[in-house]
Amino acid sequence: MKAQTNESASSERGETSNPYLAYPGKSRNYDNKPPHQRIQLSTKRTSDAILGNRTGPKLMKGTRSKARNEAPSRGKLPVGLYGNYVHYYTSRRMHGEKEDPRMSLMDSSLFTDKRVLDIGCNSGNLTILLALNHKPTHIDGVDIDERLIKTAVNNLKSTYSLRDPGSDTVDTDIGLTSHYYPQSMTFMFGFLPLMPREKAPPGFPYNIHFKSEDWLNVETEKQKYDTILALSISKWIHLHHGDDGIKKFFHKVYESLNDGGIFVLESQGFETYARRRKDSEHIKTVYDSIQFMPEQFPAFLQNDVGFKSYEIAGESENEHKGFERPIYLFKK
Repeated sequence: MKAQTNESASSERGETSNPYLAYPGKSRNYDNKPPHQRIQLSTKRTSDAILGNRTGPKLMKGTRSKARNEAPSRGKLPVGLYGNYVHYYTSRRMHGEKEDPRMSLMDSSLFTDKRVLDIGCNSGNLTILLALNHKPTHIDGVDIDERLIKTAVNNLKSTYSLRDPGSDTVDTDIGLTSHYYPQSMTFMFGFLPLMPREKAPPGFPYNIHFKSEDWLNVETEKQKYDTILALSISKWIHLHHGDDGIKKFFHKVYESLNDGGIFVLESQGFETYARRRKDSEHIKTVYDSIQFMPEQFPAFLQNDVGFKSYEIAGESENEHKGFERPIYLFKK
């Protein structure tokens, strides 16, 4: 059988009329391939060079400070020194969980149509899911670390951009991994724009606000809350501010609640305090001075602060034993 020529073979492939060829309308000479255009790529390719200068979620970098005993500004807090752990909701507590297991201990009535405050909100994962799925009128998330608040704001924008636009809930887990639109969409195209807050309609994402502040030392807001969350932050307040500081915190929570409001407290056991003694000389000094034990908190909140009653909602389940802590509900 006689071998086909290059021209006839190309004709059979339809390459002479294929508009998607580099040279439409011309036969390609496979024996003498045209030279490819060489594109000079930068040896220092950044994400902006690849994706364009788009605004999207950024990974937050955090390393331990070389001078942990110093008092840094809130924007440069040593990671972990104030409980400000990076990736708290994905690597430390509930990896792969659909929902924060603590939420199973709290009825939705604590949040629906309520004004809520989440103190020590970290990267905002729990705050965002509360705002979207439990529909509070408004929820504030505050944290002492400015970097975590920036991450929380990006997490809010990302969750809003990637959720199912036809649903009023979100198909995601506590790590805010989207299960509707792929996460890459925000990196490729940026976030969906948000309306100015003064013109925004009620509901998600406009029912949530993040701010960086040391809540213990800011002026109490005139508008009070129906529910205040203090989840796994009492140890850090105690270690940095001592017995007087944690008592001041409890009194301020009471002052910030409406009558009938609920204070949700997840406190850490005193045995966990000892692990942080070496973090700084200040913490060691405070630790050695502590006489007000966490098991005394409920009686103090009721007898000294003034809460009418309290109940233990239960103990949250967690794959890490150290995170199995009781949830207290104190009613004003």
